[in-house]
Amino acid sequence: MNTAVQIKIIRKKLYLKHPFKLSHGTYRYRENLFFVFSCQGISGMGEAPIVPYYGHTPEMIVRDLQTISRKMLISLIEKGLSGDTDWDIPLKTMPARFAVETALLVFLSSRTNRSMAALLGIPERPVPPVSFTITGNSIEELTAGIEESSPDIIKLKAGVGDDIENIVKIRERFPEIVIRMDVNGGWSLKEAVKKVQLLRNLDIQLLEEPITGTLDDIQAAAEESPVPVFLDESVQGEEDVYRVAEKVPSVQGIVVKLAKSGGPFAALSLIRTAGEAGLDVMLSSMVESSLGIYTAAALAPLCRYADLDSPFLLVSDPFNLVSYRGNTLEMSGVPLSEVSAEFFENS
Repeated sequence: MNTAVQIKIIRKKLYLKHPFKLSHGTYRYRENLFFVFSCQGISGMGEAPIVPYYGHTPEMIVRDLQTISRKMLISLIEKGLSGDTDWDIPLKTMPARFAVETALLVFLSSRTNRSMAALLGIPERPVPPVSFTITGNSIEELTAGIEESSPDIIKLKAGVGDDIENIVKIRERFPEIVIRMDVNGGWSLKEAVKKVQLLRNLDIQLLEEPITGTLDDIQAAAEESPVPVFLDESVQGEEDVYRVAEKVPSVQGIVVKLAKSGGPFAALSLIRTAGEAGLDVMLSSMVESSLGIYTAAALAPLCRYADLDSPFLLVSDPFNLVSYRGNTLEMSGVPLSEVSAEFFENS
């Protein structure tokens, strides 16, 4: 391929409508990175979410992305155009790999007029109903968040404030709503064993990452829980899935995120491995724009649950590639090639 390739690495703050309160801390925005390139008049773009509690900084991800040279990128593009998307992208961090792999897929989608699902080799089907994330320390904050989005399915962040007391009140006020809980590892084992019993009659659909600890600790918490336990931070790759299936039999599922896995293909492999191990999957995301969610949506039909509401949490989404009708995630219909080209030219 004898052609010029231009590469841009763009830093962009994604401001949140409301403070995002987790057991790790409170965030009012996330500064994500975008890997964007243009080749033969067609652009590709991908997003690298920066997650502070994973030890990532924008500077770290920028340095990683800067190792992708024009020559290397041309080689990856040529490989993809030949029909081989088994890219070995030589990057150290999973968010950077996610960004570059997504950018390549966006380019191929525009160049070949094939959907993201087709490029991933999976059927196109509707996305499962998505949950809306609600955070806050007080019942007033949580109630306001629910009333703003009017969802049928919510994910309440726990591990902060009077979490169980607040959830009891939310259940009383919204008896029909589906509730998922995410502790982000914020409970101790002693707390978890006590608190899961208080969830017994609250009709909670699932409980995410109740504690930070060893696999034995997680098993001790999960076997006491009347609510199905799903693991997020504890499961990074396929080896973790096998360890969980073997050593934590009381866990029912895992949470897959494309940025955590290193891209759509790694996430797809993880989803399939979980299925083989008898584990359910919830597909989720970091705080991302609709670019990341657009890519994840292709994989969502393979999962039991979807937690892909991140663009809804933002003050302004840079791309508007998805929209929400209740808990239904819909593609906007805007051509990806146009959005990518405009972002490249204007950044």
